[in-house]
Amino acid sequence: MKTTKLFQSIFLFSLFLCGLAACSEDDAPRLSPIQETTMEGDASTLQIDLTRSDWRIASVTDLNGYPPIGSNTQLEGPGTVDYGWATIKREKENTLIIETEDNFDGTERSFIINLEMKAGFYKEQIVIHQKICENLYRIESIEYSVEEGDGVEEAGTKPDKSTYKDENLGNTTGKHDYYPFINEWTEYAFIPDDHSDEIFKGIDPEKRSIYLPERIEDGKVIVGQQQLFFINQGKYYKEDELRYKHFEVDIVGMKWNIYTSTIYYKQLQVTFTATLSRPGSDTKKISKGKFTQRYPYGCSEIHHEVKDSLED
Repeated sequence: MKTTKLFQSIFLFSLFLCGLAACSEDDAPRLSPIQETTMEGDASTLQIDLTRSDWRIASVTDLNGYPPIGSNTQLEGPGTVDYGWATIKREKENTLIIETEDNFDGTERSFIINLEMKAGFYKEQIVIHQKICENLYRIESIEYSVEEGDGVEEAGTKPDKSTYKDENLGNTTGKHDYYPFINEWTEYAFIPDDHSDEIFKGIDPEKRSIYLPERIEDGKVIVGQQQLFFINQGKYYKEDELRYKHFEVDIVGMKWNIYTSTIYYKQLQVTFTATLSRPGSDTKKISKGKFTQRYPYGCSEIHHEVKDSLED
């Protein structure tokens, strides 16, 4: 009987000690004076001075608790955690430095830093939000030049096919205008040397129009008169004269007339240097790379076939 009471006393005392330990953890002051904060949309830096030094970064996650795929966001001591658009640095035992990039995502973005003590059970979170960046870039200048590897070359072919049936002709033969280039786009691309699309982010939509190269003449780049967007890839109709070029061909009434040809393409390549700036700021972005433009320039002889039915 006395032994049973002794075990009961020891058990109750153990529970009392656990309760004290739990209260001690719960009542401990926060490591960070900041529990949640919002940073500006421009690239910025935030320093957080922590109250203790014996802690670790357990993880860095999104608001749903998921870490970046394929990334290790744990940090035991001094070092750096890369969260894509943000960097979390621990240069001193009791200091965190958070550096963010310009937020051109079009929406507020966030992440959570999960901290925990190296000894004990204490854990806490720091929630970081970032506003949308409103200070957009504009194209200050863009220059084109002819450098090694630049020029014009053949760039493949594409089959063209058009089908017509004219029931107004009756059983006679007439003439028809065939437009092989009417739906043929000119495709262009700006390819930075680093093959990154960062240069195209955060540009004011009203300040991103430029003139594109049209041809190379006597070693110099001749720029066209049509304004288009400075983007990584785009397309447009380059020449109305070519687009609306047509050929007079025979057409047989009451029959299906099938016209086929092969469209020939060339590709222009020159070097570009783009400088982007922001109003009220000395910050500039400079990107150099290749501009390419693939365009139609001619077609083969047109073949004309006549059928009673397209199912033949």
